[in-house]
Amino acid sequence: MALTAQEQYMLELINRARLDPNAEAARLGIGLNDGLAPGTISSAAKQVLAPNSALETAATGHSQWMLANDTFSHTGAGGSGADDRIEAAGYASSGFWWGENLGQYLTTGTINLNQVTADLHEGLFLSEGHRQNIMRDVFREVGIGIETGTFTTNQSYNAALATQNYGQIGSAVFLTGVAYTDSDNDDFYSIGEGVANVSFQIGGSTAQTASAGGYGLSTSAGAAVSVTVTQGGSASAVTVDLSAGNVKLDLVDGSLFRTSGNLTLVSGVADAELLGVGNLSLTGNGQSNTLLGNKGSNTIDAGGGNDVVYDRGGNDNVDLGDGNDTVIVGTGADTLAGGNGIDNISYFGSTSGVNVDLFNNSVSGGWAAGDSISGFERVYGSNTGNDILKGTNGANFLRGYGGNDIVYDRGGDDNVDLGDGNDTVLVGNGADTLIGGNGIDNVNYYYSSGGVNVDLLTNALSGGWAADDTISGFERVYGSNTGNDILKGTNGANFLRGYGGNDVVYDRGGNDNVDLGDGNDTVIVGTGADTLAGGNGIDNISYFGSTSGVNVDLFNNSVSGGWAAGDSISGFERVYGSNTGNDILKGTNGANFLRGYGGNDIVYDRGGDDNVDLGDGNDTVLVGNGADTLIGGNGIDNVNYYYSSGGVNVDLLTNALSGGWAADDTISGFERVYGSNTGNDILKGTNGANFLRGYGGNDQIDGRAGNDNIDGGAGADTLTGGTGADHFVFDTGYGADLATDFSLAEGDRLLLDDDLWAGTLTTTEIVNTFASVVGTDVRLDFGGGDVLTLVDLADTAGLESHIIIV
Repeated sequence: MALTAQEQYMLELINRARLDPNAEAARLGIGLNDGLAPGTISSAAKQVLAPNSALETAATGHSQWMLANDTFSHTGAGGSGADDRIEAAGYASSGFWWGENLGQYLTTGTINLNQVTADLHEGLFLSEGHRQNIMRDVFREVGIGIETGTFTTNQSYNAALATQNYGQIGSAVFLTGVAYTDSDNDDFYSIGEGVANVSFQIGGSTAQTASAGGYGLSTSAGAAVSVTVTQGGSASAVTVDLSAGNVKLDLVDGSLFRTSGNLTLVSGVADAELLGVGNLSLTGNGQSNTLLGNKGSNTIDAGGGNDVVYDRGGNDNVDLGDGNDTVIVGTGADTLAGGNGIDNISYFGSTSGVNVDLFNNSVSGGWAAGDSISGFERVYGSNTGNDILKGTNGANFLRGYGGNDIVYDRGGDDNVDLGDGNDTVLVGNGADTLIGGNGIDNVNYYYSSGGVNVDLLTNALSGGWAADDTISGFERVYGSNTGNDILKGTNGANFLRGYGGNDVVYDRGGNDNVDLGDGNDTVIVGTGADTLAGGNGIDNISYFGSTSGVNVDLFNNSVSGGWAAGDSISGFERVYGSNTGNDILKGTNGANFLRGYGGNDIVYDRGGDDNVDLGDGNDTVLVGNGADTLIGGNGIDNVNYYYSSGGVNVDLLTNALSGGWAADDTISGFERVYGSNTGNDILKGTNGANFLRGYGGNDQIDGRAGNDNIDGGAGADTLTGGTGADHFVFDTGYGADLATDFSLAEGDRLLLDDDLWAGTLTTTEIVNTFASVVGTDVRLDFGGGDVLTLVDLADTAGLESHIIIV
């Protein structure tokens, strides 16, 4: 009598429970020994049960009798007990143990027998007495009878009654199981999935699977029993260890063996899985096997071929053998040997980060804790943990998945995929392929023996250890420790780190963080609110690309305007303004380089021996103390010594300098000069148009040729225009100035500020009111000590037409 599909399903549920008692209890929401004394049922795997036709007859008959007699009881026909019915069905009566479980399901509705079968199993397992029968280790065989019909107590019900008869006779053991197609992909037998006419042969004995897919084959105990399994003319050979009792051997989808015993694949089917929690062994053949361990401590030998091994729980020993193999590691203290070939070790399932070093074969953290590894070339970290993965000096693949991972690829031509998370790869020598993936990812060439060129936007690389690499998906880059690096960001937020060497960094767009480290470095600044640190050395900050002028103060580290707006800077000694904007650039009290480019720039060089290049445009440098080199460049440029603590001598024609803060300076390309605020300055122009301003002190100003603007400022100044139509500036508080060569014939003009008099005067009235001839000179006396003497002018005729009121 063959089991029905529902009875076969119930047998599979029973054997699942026996192979992993704790899991079944947890699945049904109880503790294994709920309602029992602690330890009554052990959590160890029990031998599986084989179907027995005599027990099946007894069980089916009793279920039918109970339905016919509206009785639910272990006492059956004629007052029989379970043992009576079992013996009557032909199950041998000497030296055996028996047990019986009864279950019922009553409803006034329709019976869904498939679902009811699962419900009956659940109800029996939840009952402590029935649970003990299900889990009794001495049992080897079972008969199951599930019958439906009407059952009347106080009213009539649609009923399903189940009888389970358990037994064990003598020393025979059984190879048992089921052949099925797992069409619902739940990794378990379901009603309707059974495959009939699959043969399982041991020696001269053969068992055929019934329509529900089940079979049972009695044999003698043995440690290496050869079994041939044939389905549709395709035969597979395996060796099964039956020395410790019954073994389950299922054939799933015609391509996978699932077993509860030690198994060796010989030929045919290439994939196998260990069931339950027993400490079992699994051996592959020369094919490319997929071998799955169970929760116990397994010994898995993959043999030849490109194998995949899942070691799952327990303290497993895995030898992948030859071929390009993979082990998916589970919990436990495992010993894992890659063997020959290119082998993969994966900790994807680990619930926390792992540390794996393929060179030193050291592991720790997460599911790697307690493991021992050897012979692997490729490593996969945990799915969500923060992993540290290290390669060898050969070619490796290192995969980070989720979490914030750190990967050291060392030498060799490596392939690194950091996956999700904020990850870092420390790059070694070799032609590497490096993928940052999602998150904010770091590529680090710290150990490169030479400088590297890394562009995060175009993913272009060259130089040092980057020479043959390929990268993608990185937001942060670290250059070499000692080489001269060129690092370029994207248009998003980046971190760019230079370390030692003379590095050049382009931060492009986005809110970037740049740390130039040691060496004489340069950052070419892009848009965004950037944090820029020059570090040690003589460092350059350039806003050349800014679309408008910038204000940069290297002393106070304050910035504003153009692309500098929102930036934060520190540690720079050299600054480059925008190409076309009007910049304000200020140095420190140390040695600086300040470059203006285009636009009308203003530069404060402060103290130190500075180098200033104003570039194009009408620019100004306010000179500080120190031996400065000052270049005006194109345009009309101003050199200003206003803050000098002593008078300066400045000659714009010969570029000769002396005195005060000009003493050690070098200048070129200036058209306008401003003397010190309080010193006695000597200022000389070129033969072109100049502006010369003396401020305080008794200054001597000579415009030479050209149409000059001469302003002595306060103090007793001597002003010489030279040839050309010159303008002499005079204002209140200027004191007694001499204009030595004021000439109406040359078109000279007086620029008089209307603060010199009260009310509104015409130029004629000015001459009539303030001018007088003294000897050969014309003197304009505005009172209060403000006197401008026009030497050798002789008379005032025509002077009114040479006065401009400002």
